[in-house]
Amino acid sequence: MIMGLGFVFMIFAAAEFNSKGSSAMYWLVLAYLFHTIGELCSSPVALSFITKLAPVKYASLMMGVYFAATGLGNKVAGVIGESASEFGEYAIFSGITIFTVLFGILVILLLKPLKRLTHGAEDNEVEMHDDEAEGFSFYGMKILLVLFLTAPFLSDNPGWEWSRENALALIGTYSSLLYLTPIVGGWLADKITGYKWAVIIGCFIMMLGHAFMVFETAWSLYLGLA
Repeated sequence: MIMGLGFVFMIFAAAEFNSKGSSAMYWLVLAYLFHTIGELCSSPVALSFITKLAPVKYASLMMGVYFAATGLGNKVAGVIGESASEFGEYAIFSGITIFTVLFGILVILLLKPLKRLTHGAEDNEVEMHDDEAEGFSFYGMKILLVLFLTAPFLSDNPGWEWSRENALALIGTYSSLLYLTPIVGGWLADKITGYKWAVIIGCFIMMLGHAFMVFETAWSLYLGLA
């Protein structure tokens, strides 16, 4: 619900843009603030419950499945971003707000039955996890990549002059695949490498991806994203 309410500020930003031709920066800051708080309330709790409820030998794989569902959502977000030019940002942000708030209310109504299914697992002590490196890489790179792809050839910061729709489509596909691959990583961690080496190898591969993207060529861009 908190993440959904963050889109209310984007509705105001879209309305201001439609009336004045530009919108204030504070709308975006407020939207990101609510989105960040909402994710901090949901994502760590979900991952914590996976470690408590999943069988030990499948814990990493189940985390991968969780991220795969997030990847599907990112692909849907890319499709919605492509359609924004057709339906308008105001309609898109309003629809997302209504859907997420209604879904949050549904979860609240089902909270007691869901808690009974956990059999008191929330009271157990577990090891804490974090994903700061992945978050810094993903969110920072995603914003910069959209700006680079859509920037004009001839400008102070030249880009590839893609249309916004094509750039968002690429980001949506990349985001969905990014969250699908943890299934493979989870399986490797459970069966072959162990948790520690899975994290080390994953961070090293992520570093190589950013290194390839330094070269402004099509093959290095796609290789880096892969």
